[in-house]
Amino acid sequence: MRNRNTPLAILYCFLGSLNFLLAGPNSTLHFINGDSLSGEIVQLDQDIVTFQADDLKELVQFHRSHLLNLSLPSSTKTVPDSTVPHLAILTLEDRFYPKGERDQIKGKLVRITDDFVELDTPYAGELKIDRSLIYSFEISNQKHLIYSGPNSLDEWNELGTPASWSFANNALITGLNDSSIAVELDFPTRSHLHFTVDRKKNIDLSILLYADSAETENPDNYYDLTINSNYLSMQKHLEKGRSEGLTKTFSTRASTLGEQVPYDIYVDLNLGEFSIYVSGELTAKFSDPSPAPEIMGNSLHFSTHRSYEMRIRNIELSKWNGTLPIANEEEAQTLETEGNLIRLANGDALSGNIGPTVEEKIEVETEHAAFDVPISSISSIQLTPKEENHPRADTYDLKAYFKSGGWIILDPISLDSETLVGNHEAIGDVSFDLDTFSKIEFNIYDRKLNALREDRW
Repeated sequence: MRNRNTPLAILYCFLGSLNFLLAGPNSTLHFINGDSLSGEIVQLDQDIVTFQADDLKELVQFHRSHLLNLSLPSSTKTVPDSTVPHLAILTLEDRFYPKGERDQIKGKLVRITDDFVELDTPYAGELKIDRSLIYSFEISNQKHLIYSGPNSLDEWNELGTPASWSFANNALITGLNDSSIAVELDFPTRSHLHFTVDRKKNIDLSILLYADSAETENPDNYYDLTINSNYLSMQKHLEKGRSEGLTKTFSTRASTLGEQVPYDIYVDLNLGEFSIYVSGELTAKFSDPSPAPEIMGNSLHFSTHRSYEMRIRNIELSKWNGTLPIANEEEAQTLETEGNLIRLANGDALSGNIGPTVEEKIEVETEHAAFDVPISSISSIQLTPKEENHPRADTYDLKAYFKSGGWIILDPISLDSETLVGNHEAIGDVSFDLDTFSKIEFNIYDRKLNALREDRW
């Protein structure tokens, strides 16, 4: 825990709420030996946590080296605000260990300068993020977004017995037996489905698209995309057990290196065309020679095979404009990128200097001309490269999980009934609305504790 003699910390001391967390009756403190205790955290110091348990009259104190995490009460703050035109997603550089584990901040883009990117967030107000600590910068068009999740296990139907799926840290986790999970959505005829699969071994998964029921493992009509490690296949299933293989019009080896594999499926249901991207690369195209969109439904299924352990997260369904992203990757890479590289949702790309952000538009000055680019039309921004920089790790760092997905690691300053105040090298001292978090982890750099945590991926 860093020195509290900062202006923000002094202000919180003056308000009399520096060290108190009244997390509510549903908060639970979990210990590394497997014990748990429900109640309220009263005070957090460097090494001591003072706790008021529900069933104990007196306050008790625990050394923080004994603590695993604090789970916080559930709330309605799990779904992104669909009234916001766009959502900027900044992924920050890692702390080297665990390598590749990166904090994430989401909000409305306010401005981009030579030194920082400013976002307006619903949980911490306006934040200025140091550009040198930004790993990636993506934009999601919220107007086209239909579903973002998963948000809980309750919104999904577990099919088959015994039920084996679980939910943790905004992800669906497969069990040890083959089973399915399904949800009813409002599938548009042109759709873009995104999800990420975390795997411990191989991926063996079926995704049922446009299924006409979310209540059974065997709906009458649906498209079945089967992922078996690097191999993709696709069929259309119709009533009375009929199935038809789709024509594969393009195929290359799927890039499934690493434990985290993102998938993007672009569908034109009227034309019967399916384009599958794996880890950002076009991997396969399938064509239905006789599409029948009128008999298809609105359900999405995930079905597991061979009892492989997998985690499915970052599921988003949105309307699609019909243009595939970056149709020619090699051509896109030849762009002059002395300035910032802006990729648009329709596959175009611009390189140049970014000017002011006004009324949901960014001014971009290229060598050819200046453009006012709608933020909602942007898919990603590759900022001008700077010298590599990474945030420092501190012994007392906490890892706080957002209910909307992702996490942030903070050097804590204080906790109270409404806020978690901490320091992050990319944003400085910041006060977060505590209700935006689902869990706070302690002792996050102790490798021996990784096997005890719910999220062991």
